[in-house]
Amino acid sequence: MKRCAYMLFILLFPLIVLAQPELIWTSADYDNGGKFLRYTETEYRWSCIETGVLSVMDATFGDTPVWSIPVSNDCRHYSTWYDVTGDNLCDIYLCYSVNNEAHLDIIDMSNGEVYFALSDPQASSYYMWVADFDSDGELEMDVEAFVDGDQVHYVYSTDGSTALAESGSYTLPDAVNLAAPWPNPTNAGGRVSFSLESPMNVKLQVYSIEGRLVRDLANQTYTAGTHQLFWDGKSDSGVPVASGSYYLSLQAGDNQPAVKQMIILK
Repeated sequence: MKRCAYMLFILLFPLIVLAQPELIWTSADYDNGGKFLRYTETEYRWSCIETGVLSVMDATFGDTPVWSIPVSNDCRHYSTWYDVTGDNLCDIYLCYSVNNEAHLDIIDMSNGEVYFALSDPQASSYYMWVADFDSDGELEMDVEAFVDGDQVHYVYSTDGSTALAESGSYTLPDAVNLAAPWPNPTNAGGRVSFSLESPMNVKLQVYSIEGRLVRDLANQTYTAGTHQLFWDGKSDSGVPVASGSYYLSLQAGDNQPAVKQMIILK
């Protein structure tokens, strides 16, 4: 009897442990892909590009556009991850080219209107992220341009006016600051930015939610200013990490450690 019960347990154990996830939504097929964009601090919205039109839907798993705008065929769209326009919604930025000229537009999430536009006939492409780079309590926009194979950074205030000049010429920060990683959530790592008010040794590490060390990103002396590193979503052994929450820990000199969360979704 005991043997039969044991054999039954062995047969049923995989069914108990390996519960199958439930499919709750399937998107349509799109020309240029779809993605979830951060809408508020607690909500995401589905978005897609189809036949040259960018649409943001009315719900996380929605199919009805709240607004739609025409875009170029090579357009890529991303979340700024922050409220740039001051309406408590996280906005969108577009990267595209026209006649080999790079363009970057920030789109107001509430209505699809262009809030800020930038173009450069010398730049081959743009990337952007938003953070409080100079620790003044205000968000700035860091625009990374690629000109003749070199990187140039332009930092703007979130009202669209130039706040800081070309990369390297702005006022040094007056405190240690670890910016939120970008993009976040991500499926393959992201960029990490930190600021130092003076040269100091920096140890930047990634930990699992259980407190296990996953990756050493930096352990060296950095100059004063803002620095960027990229975590590729892999452990020190080169193995891609599983989906879940991870914590970036910045220990700069004798300062208290600064911690930011990064979510990996695959």
